[in-house]
Amino acid sequence: MRRKEIWSAVFISFIASFATLTAYLSALQNGFVNFDDNVYVYKNAAISTLDWGFIKDSFFGFYYLNWHPLTMISYAVDYSLWGLDPFGYHLTNIVLHSINTFLVGILACMLLKAEGTPRPPLFTYVSVAVAALLFGLHPVHVESVAWISERKDVLSGLFFLLAIIAYIRYSSSTCKALYYSASLLFSFLALISKPMAVTLPLVLLILDYYPLKRQPSLKAIVEKIPFALLALLSTVMTLSAQTAASSFTSSLWERALVSIRAYVFYLKKMALPLDFAPFYPIAPLPELFSPAYLIPLLVCCALAAFCVIKRETRIYPAVFAFYLITLVPVIGIVQISTHLAADRYMYLPSLGPFMLAGIGTAWLAALFNKRRHIVLIPTLAILVSLAFVSKRQIHVWEDSISLWSHEIEQYPSVYLAYNNRAVAFTEEGHYTQAIEDLQKSINLAPDFIPAYINLGDAYRKIGRKETAAEVYSAGLQVHPDNAELLFERGLTYNNMGEFAMAAGDFTAVLTHGFHIEASIYRAAALIKLGDLQRAADDLSAVLKADPQNALAHYGMAEVYFKSGNAELASYHRGRATALGYR
Repeated sequence: MRRKEIWSAVFISFIASFATLTAYLSALQNGFVNFDDNVYVYKNAAISTLDWGFIKDSFFGFYYLNWHPLTMISYAVDYSLWGLDPFGYHLTNIVLHSINTFLVGILACMLLKAEGTPRPPLFTYVSVAVAALLFGLHPVHVESVAWISERKDVLSGLFFLLAIIAYIRYSSSTCKALYYSASLLFSFLALISKPMAVTLPLVLLILDYYPLKRQPSLKAIVEKIPFALLALLSTVMTLSAQTAASSFTSSLWERALVSIRAYVFYLKKMALPLDFAPFYPIAPLPELFSPAYLIPLLVCCALAAFCVIKRETRIYPAVFAFYLITLVPVIGIVQISTHLAADRYMYLPSLGPFMLAGIGTAWLAALFNKRRHIVLIPTLAILVSLAFVSKRQIHVWEDSISLWSHEIEQYPSVYLAYNNRAVAFTEEGHYTQAIEDLQKSINLAPDFIPAYINLGDAYRKIGRKETAAEVYSAGLQVHPDNAELLFERGLTYNNMGEFAMAAGDFTAVLTHGFHIEASIYRAAALIKLGDLQRAADDLSAVLKADPQNALAHYGMAEVYFKSGNAELASYHRGRATALGYR
């Protein structure tokens, strides 16, 4: 491949990157959504302090059942620059995705060069352009880019691509130590951004098979060991973080069927980019042996047979293996959610099919030769259409209400969608709509605790305290010992003036262990009931645990005032005021 051809491919990659950046500009007008953005960003006080303590906690602790320290650090960097303006967070995601699009073009060029088959420059240009533009513009990636919480996809993708590029350079360069070290470093950065990069050692073996065509050797295995050790570390950390997350129990055979369906589901989404949703629910187990699961099994068998037949043409087995392997961490064999699939899981696995599509388009264009416009014009039309579909999908992620309304249109039986839309309605003061959604959520999932809590909160906000208490009681019939439901009902009883019942609920909460808020509010109820000594005991326990608690100081002031100790009452009232109590 001549230098001019390489630089032309670089320029094409840059154009694809710029086109991607332009296509996603409308995402800059989007806000946060209450689908993990609240947990990771706008209600996460931890990211407000970018210091060594935060960095240490990011690496040596878990956050929200995940271990991706570099992603958390990136949020803290954004916070230091933008505060809680979603514009900056969206900008970072878009820029990262645009850079990744550029790298996909570069990688496509390097793979063609490494493969070594003499081809006309136009073949390279078409392959690079189609692969990069598909990666950049395809709506299957909108979730990874337009959703702030999926920063881990675009950040991990950046280093995953760089690790592969450095490895290809290592295979042919005289500066082997430099490129090997760079690939290993990028692998580490990819893993601490998102553990889905654990498949990288196997991906490197696939590259050895095609297009590098390296001979099998002990050296080729040994050089992957450091990558495998990093992947093992990431796997251990991730499994430790997510041990408590497993909620879907089924046989290995059933999970295998779900996984096979997901493999074909993703291929369908790439070929027919329609009906995207943030949540694809798993079908009930009795339906697992329906055509919806058995047909994908036949499709996978057919693809595997095709790759065996075409094994002399290594590209097909390589792409198929890449696709299968890169999806393994999220495909469902180890099931940790009730998702059938998620668009975000395709960010890296889509590389193989998109690269193959680029080569296929170039091959067709070469086949038609002087009439190649018969291939290139429809290809351009498809790419433009994908950009328009992506733009429409970007608007779905505009805010929480638009996101969950879209989910409900696609899958009306997803209880989580009604609950989350209700939370957004409540925040905007639309309590009637919120109550309707929460009632639907409870009807769909009577054991879903957050819906009871949110419904009770909505009723409290419109002054219907008795109804709120009834909602919490209904939840407690399903989960009799749930501390959160007991706490919320206790607050409601306090507001209703039912202090004995409130104290009883807070006492039940405290049987689960020490709870600062429950202790404070039980003390408030006990003060109203005249049990000053028990109230003082509760407040003393709180102040021992948290000497700067303004509410506890104020409660203690009230205890001393009612006990006739004006001096201590004045002291604690002064402390409460100094600590911000109003």
